[in-house]
Amino acid sequence: MSLAEKQQQLVANYAIIDDPQERFAAVVDQARRRPPLPEPERTEANRVKGCVSLAWVVGEVREGRCHFRCDADSPLVRGLLVLICDFYSDATPAEVAATEPALIEQLLSLIHI
Repeated sequence: MSLAEKQQQLVANYAIIDDPQERFAAVVDQARRRPPLPEPERTEANRVKGCVSLAWVVGEVREGRCHFRCDADSPLVRGLLVLICDFYSDATPAEVAATEPALIEQLLSLIHI
């Protein structure tokens, strides 16, 4: 599935929820179901610089595809990171590099961030 198709699917999944607060809650709830990053991965090298919350992103390439995991001390930040990590995971490095973050603006606007 291309990143454009993945975006359409994510947007469609959240667009069916009419209430913006419920969409927001769904994002946070999805993140709560994820296991936290193990303590050894919560390093300064994996920390998202400039974020008010403590947040970490771990990325790796396996079989030519990117895979991302994340965590944060804020439920909102964790939810947004999960959305972004899920969006870019399983794409090739070239697809990730070629995809402007503007692609997910529509999704973020649905949850009023």
